[in-house]
Amino acid sequence: MYPINKREIPATPKIYDILEALAARHLARCSPSVFFKVLATREKNLTTARARKNKHTARMLENTRKDHSIPLLSFFI
Repeated sequence: MYPINKREIPATPKIYDILEALAARHLARCSPSVFFKVLATREKNLTTARARKNKHTARMLENTRKDHSIPLLSFFI
């Protein structure tokens, strides 16, 4: 196996920056209806991801409350 040179593999944020720039350049040429459709899709994806994260956080908090409902003194008896 050959060692991987870090210069050969670009960092993930750089790739996303390039893709964002290309997407913005492409959207600047397209019709307004396509532009707003893409914006609506991005907003929907962000909203869905935010809802999924909130649901996960709520479950974690609920599980934490259940775990700590056991009295701690029962472990020392």
